[in-house]
Amino acid sequence: MPVEGEHSLLVHIHGLDCCEGSLRVALYNDADLWLRSDGMVRGRVAPVLGQEQNVEFAGLPPGRYAVAVFQDIDGNGRLNRSFGLVPREPYGFSGNPAGSGRPAFADSSVAVPEEIEISIEMRAPPF
Repeated sequence: MPVEGEHSLLVHIHGLDCCEGSLRVALYNDADLWLRSDGMVRGRVAPVLGQEQNVEFAGLPPGRYAVAVFQDIDGNGRLNRSFGLVPREPYGFSGNPAGSGRPAFADSSVAVPEEIEISIEMRAPPF
């Protein structure tokens, strides 16, 4: 469901593989729907133009938001995985949570009281 408001979230993404594929960025605002295909409230797709790129989500109401991003190098529209689990394309999450696996919404979400900027460091696939 789309969300509308007056606030914005600017996402600085670092560590992209220049200049392959597209950048796919998903915005979530519900812990129960975090990382589910039906839980994204906004999304952006853009060509990868450098090792760093910015994406802005404007017109948001105040609340908690989390961002998931991946670099779709082969252009198939999904994050490729080995054995159905391990990412084979660069990926990242807001909050840059440590560890492997899916982070909790609480570890990746940020409050958007007005305008806020965050940075995401892309993780390289392990192989």
